[in-house]
Amino acid sequence: METFASFITCSIFVHFLLCVSAKPPHILFIVADDLGWNDVGFRNPDVLTPNIDKLARSGMILNSSYVMPVCTPSRNSFMTGHYAFKSGLQHLAINPQQATCAPLNYTFLPQKLKELGYATHAIGKWHLGFCKWECTPTYRGFDTFFGFYNDQEDYYTLSVAGGKDFRDNKVPVNATGMVTAMDEAIGNITKALKTKGIFNDTLIIFTTDNGGAVKFAGNNYPLRGGKATLFEGGTRATAFVTGAGIQKFNYEYSGLIHAVDWMPTVLSAAGGTADSKLDGIDQWDSLRTARESKRNEFIYNIDDFRPEIGGHAAIRIGDYKLIDGYPGLHQGWYKPDHVGYDLNEDVSTNCMRPFFDKMMLFNLQDDPNEHVDLSRKHPDIVKKLKSRLEYYHNQIVPANFPKNSASSAPTSYGGFWSPGWC
Repeated sequence: METFASFITCSIFVHFLLCVSAKPPHILFIVADDLGWNDVGFRNPDVLTPNIDKLARSGMILNSSYVMPVCTPSRNSFMTGHYAFKSGLQHLAINPQQATCAPLNYTFLPQKLKELGYATHAIGKWHLGFCKWECTPTYRGFDTFFGFYNDQEDYYTLSVAGGKDFRDNKVPVNATGMVTAMDEAIGNITKALKTKGIFNDTLIIFTTDNGGAVKFAGNNYPLRGGKATLFEGGTRATAFVTGAGIQKFNYEYSGLIHAVDWMPTVLSAAGGTADSKLDGIDQWDSLRTARESKRNEFIYNIDDFRPEIGGHAAIRIGDYKLIDGYPGLHQGWYKPDHVGYDLNEDVSTNCMRPFFDKMMLFNLQDDPNEHVDLSRKHPDIVKKLKSRLEYYHNQIVPANFPKNSASSAPTSYGGFWSPGWC
């Protein structure tokens, strides 16, 4: 039987990876787009995700798995094992009109898996650039791709217009409804794996690409902030692993995992060996047996593209986290009784407070929701983390964030966004 690897992004983005050997597992890597910390049933009973909950509880829920603040940087890290600031992708997400993509000199995970005999397939959202064909999934290691290149897709029929809309179009209802729809899709996938008789031989990895988007009702309770911020609500991922090779069941794992770790970890699970020059660490043995994580520090992001606000950066070493500069717009917390409460309308979370030259220090073991800034109390720890942050800053590649190009216009390609213009 051929082994597969698949990557799904939800929107969904699913990656299926299949191998010729009987020993390596099939690999299903699911990336849930903009899913908040509290947007799953195993944390929030108001959200209906029975399939996700069952999978999570059949393996290990990862309570300290981290991603980048927005989509493109995380997806780049998943594929390359490198921090986004070393690829020039640290500033926001790629727009469809921008003549850029994930650097072509980096080897993607599916390319390495194909060397091991895997068949590779991608379904869903790409969002790593598409201005030239070489940037697209089937040129970066995937045998097939069924999805969309851009950042989002419309799920509503556009063929009928002019009628009165009788729906109650509240964003929170639509958002949680889409989460449940995603859960149904994942249920369909697991059912198909079982029908094919390969479910027990499949390793399933589930992660979001960033925290929930506050303006679209993403729920990160009780964490601070949301998508596009350096706070935990924007970077601590809802994630779990289950299936082939995972030896712990119904277990919550607290070891540190970062987006850059998934490339070498998946490669190791497939029987391969990652390049030692990656930023990512092979965490397969740690995840497989629930042993201590091999990671003690990581970079949330380093982005100095916008000098008018001084840029921002953040690092975690052990229990301590240092934020240097502007952390992002949504700086508040959801209230415990979050039903009917819109964080996007909360004045305390939207005010542009003078964070530009400020450093904030948190002890995430004692204060995981970032209520108490310890920077004045522990200047010695600030100095230590700042020094380490500067070490990484010396490795930064300038952000590749060009102005929008008129050459990208869909009108030139039959009304569709298309590669081939840069």
